[in-house]
Amino acid sequence: MMYGYCRVSSDKQDNSLSAQQARLEEFAWQAWLELFQPLFGDEDVSGSLPLKRRTQGQKLWDIVQPGDIVVFTKLARGFRNMVDAAATLQVLSQ
Repeated sequence: MMYGYCRVSSDKQDNSLSAQQARLEEFAWQAWLELFQPLFGDEDVSGSLPLKRRTQGQKLWDIVQPGDIVVFTKLARGFRNMVDAAATLQVLSQ
């Protein structure tokens, strides 16, 4: 299964949830992949908060299984940095 996740830390960002969702849907369409709907998206949430502690991030965390794919428009939408991404991947792949 392929899931999409979006995040904005403020409503002033040009990179809105709807813009991120559109990019994820376009990616899936171009790659001939089916993207689980609805997409997961957190608004007004800082990237310093771990994915598992965000409202929609927790819902995603609860359903992702080893072998699933999670796509983001940018690494910074899902994780604070590469170390955070690697640690999360390690936990989710077990």
